[in-house]
Amino acid sequence: MTEWNTEIGTHSPLLKSKCGENRYVGVKNFMEFYITAGCEVTITPRKAVIANVRMEWTLTEFYSDGGTSKFADRIASVLGIHASRIKVVAVYEGSVVVDYQITSDDTETEATQIAQVT
Repeated sequence: MTEWNTEIGTHSPLLKSKCGENRYVGVKNFMEFYITAGCEVTITPRKAVIANVRMEWTLTEFYSDGGTSKFADRIASVLGIHASRIKVVAVYEGSVVVDYQITSDDTETEATQIAQVT
């Protein structure tokens, strides 16, 4: 996946430097791939929620109030999940915008399934 570009507010355009290079623009809901002859691309679904939140703060206020750690703790608390499942991917200006992912907890799911069987 291409790097995030804060100037355009989305992932950077494709550089076409390697086969399989890609970007997904969620706001416009499209995905681009760069593929060359003989290149094999595998798309694998992820067990994650990818989210973005915009807050009316400055970056200084955000980081002085605990930054990404406190943000992850608060999201986890609201959702009733462990904070280790929250991954902050990027924080940038536009007030304050935080891109984050919430991953599934396979061990929790497996433990629940085992408990239901026994």
